[in-house]
Amino acid sequence: MNKSANFLKGIYKQRHLIVFMAKREFIARYMGTLGGSMWAILNPLITVVVFYFVFSLGFKVSGPGNQSFLLYFVCGLIPWLMFNEVINASTNGIRNNLSLIKKTVFPSEILPFVYILSFSISHLVFFIITIILLMVYNILPSIYIFQIFFYYLCLIFLMTGMCWILSALNVFHRDVGQGVPIVLNILFWMTPLIWSVEMVPERYKWIYMVNPLAYIIEGYRKSLLYQTPVWDDINSIIYFIIFSSIVFIIGAMVFHKFKMEFADAL
Repeated sequence: MNKSANFLKGIYKQRHLIVFMAKREFIARYMGTLGGSMWAILNPLITVVVFYFVFSLGFKVSGPGNQSFLLYFVCGLIPWLMFNEVINASTNGIRNNLSLIKKTVFPSEILPFVYILSFSISHLVFFIITIILLMVYNILPSIYIFQIFFYYLCLIFLMTGMCWILSALNVFHRDVGQGVPIVLNILFWMTPLIWSVEMVPERYKWIYMVNPLAYIIEGYRKSLLYQTPVWDDINSIIYFIIFSSIVFIIGAMVFHKFKMEFADAL
């Protein structure tokens, strides 16, 4: 218990380093490109446009209750994009910071937070674009918009444990880094981004129920699109907290156990 407490305290003490590295990582990501940081806006917008033409104009798909597919999709895409980007980046985070890991006493456990903070910038930009889009469709922000902070923290909590597990395992098994993008692609279609739970046959709804990302994605929709309170589904809240806590604890334990072996393994 003391080791776990010290592990978390150590992360808090490095908060200034996390901010510094997050700024550096964000700048480095777009350095040398003609578009610069505009790519943080263009990438999600291109994704939205492609899916809009294919599903809304092509297949004539609409959201639940004959709602706009565009709004339904975009509100769910906000947390998914951040999850996808952070998991991909963090999985290779240890290997991509090889010089820091091998040559200095570097607190490698902060790397997931570096990527989370860095990608939060583009997350915020896309969130603002979504608010503007909703207003174009005459859906004005309500008091429920403040629930986004809760779901954003839920997303961070879930990602942190997963990042620790995947980044630590990827040091010893490079197949992890190769497999994560494939798993994320599968998860994209298993998560209610394009489809809704009403479209799923009863015998397959358990897939939706056990997917913690579904809770966060629907939470963003509740806050922005449906404007319903966070406490309207207590069972989902309890399940998410239990699941994410287990992932977080296992992630901290795995990372702490193997941290001293990173330099030798690399």
